[in-house]
Amino acid sequence: MALFHWIGRVIAGVWRLAMAAFIGVVTLFGATLDFALGLVSRLYDRFDAGFSDLAAESRQRRAAKTRVAAPAE
Repeated sequence: MALFHWIGRVIAGVWRLAMAAFIGVVTLFGATLDFALGLVSRLYDRFDAGFSDLAAESRQRRAAKTRVAAPAE
């Protein structure tokens, strides 16, 4: 009878260990996903700022071409 109790305790311990490992893996996955989303967000902000700078330079070039091409009166 003691053998069955020992086996039951071992199985319960393994089950607890498996549940703790599962929760740890889920937590690690969540932290990794959060890190990746933060990284992508920062890269997007950096690219967005670069593209807005390019757009501003393009508008300035177009305005300069328009002023040069306009006939003088």
